[in-house]
Amino acid sequence: MGTRRRFDAYTNAQASGAAARRLDPVALSQLSAVVIDESVITEGQLNRRTANYRKRSNRLRDAAVQHCTVGGKLPCASCSFDFDRAYVGIGAGYIQIHHLEPIAFGGARELTLSEAIEKVRPLCANCHVMVHRKDPWLTMERLTDSLSVTFDYQAIDYADLGETAL
Repeated sequence: MGTRRRFDAYTNAQASGAAARRLDPVALSQLSAVVIDESVITEGQLNRRTANYRKRSNRLRDAAVQHCTVGGKLPCASCSFDFDRAYVGIGAGYIQIHHLEPIAFGGARELTLSEAIEKVRPLCANCHVMVHRKDPWLTMERLTDSLSVTFDYQAIDYADLGETAL
């Protein structure tokens, strides 16, 4: 076994009077240490992988993004996360598109664009991963029922947060 080193864990403490989180040095010093094994690992090795994959339609994605954008906002259909609000200047128009009927197992299908749009939902990356994390995959209803947090950006006055939000 390699040498073991101890690292102080860190936490995000709630910024006083704001919904933003920031690093709290006092809380850091009071946490128990996390033990990290220092044995050697290898990352970045070049491997070759051959795989078949199902082609997704860029036209469907673009149409779904346009269809789901309301008042300039493109929220996650499950948690309401909006990349444009969270990542100002770089998040506009970004969302993942989830197929309600898995295309990985069904083979190629031909649908009209309007039919296809009804069979997809915009999901943030976290919600999309959670849908596909378990077998069988979660339904949109089950995913939304599992949430303990949703995002309501209207409830936060970002101008009042100042630099503590950064």
